[in-house]
Amino acid sequence: MTEEQKSQCVWGEWSNCIRKEDKCQETRSCRLNGIDIIKEKADCECPPCPAGQEKVAGSNACVMCPPGTYIPDGSEVCLMCPEGRVSSSGATRCFKEYDVVDGSGQSVVGAGEGVLLYKAGTVCDDYFTDQAAAALCRKMGRPYSGASFRNGLIGWALQSSMDIKMDDVRCSSEEWSECTFSEYENCGHREDVLITCKDAEVEITYPLLRPLEVGHIISVSANYVDDSTSKFSVNIVGDNDLTLLHVDFRPFNDVIVLNNYDRGWQTEIRSPFPRSNFGDGGMFTVSIEVLEREYKVSFNDVEIARRFPHRNNRSGANKVVLKGGSNGFEWLNVEVPTEPRPWS
Repeated sequence: MTEEQKSQCVWGEWSNCIRKEDKCQETRSCRLNGIDIIKEKADCECPPCPAGQEKVAGSNACVMCPPGTYIPDGSEVCLMCPEGRVSSSGATRCFKEYDVVDGSGQSVVGAGEGVLLYKAGTVCDDYFTDQAAAALCRKMGRPYSGASFRNGLIGWALQSSMDIKMDDVRCSSEEWSECTFSEYENCGHREDVLITCKDAEVEITYPLLRPLEVGHIISVSANYVDDSTSKFSVNIVGDNDLTLLHVDFRPFNDVIVLNNYDRGWQTEIRSPFPRSNFGDGGMFTVSIEVLEREYKVSFNDVEIARRFPHRNNRSGANKVVLKGGSNGFEWLNVEVPTEPRPWS
């Protein structure tokens, strides 16, 4: 290239600062007639190390954080995991040795589905069963009698960043001490175990001995132990699976859901209901009052949620069905439009 050509080309901005070992360089191009004809390099200020890496002291080079450490956002050095937590190399967070997390890596609260983790890695589904799910849920101190699993992806960025740390899980009972597994795996992340820790659902039916009329009140008492209780519901039900009113408490995500079922679930009404309403646990009462066109739902004599319209003829109601609860949750008493009768 001649000096004349060089004098005619147009230099672009310096850009694309890239780290190479302990040096960082950026480039710029000179364009002539729309074609890059010269590229220059120059030293530049190094960008932050990639996620999971720290800068080597006295150098611009970056190295992976070793297992048992992590580097949070905003930090330039690897930190030791808190006691009882583990991590793999290049970690940005630490986990319990056994845990269930959502797609963003947060520990699942209540009976929600999540990715099963072991030593900050995922678990392959080879030979995995619901019995294995129950054994692991029990080991983690979670509800387990109704535990279940499937495989798949709910957080590709999280799952793909992890190694698969457990495979070939075989359990002869719901005790983890009677299970075996391998730390050698031959799986892909689409085989990751997604697990739901919950108790087997309780269902108690109490008959309505007379048609519901305006002014009638259905009152239900129960004992709430702590926030590990999974969802529970009070239902006014008719024949052929018709549910006139479904009052569903979901402490694990702080809501109450009202709905009805008529050949399928209809449009729900969802209202905030913080688990703090249950305080430190103990007995509470839910009451449902039949109004002219709506149901009024109260918790410990205080109205909650929006009133729910009569979407089905209330004369079709013939029973009250109580469902759910776990970890010591207990239904105690039901009063319907007849003589009150406690559970025996």
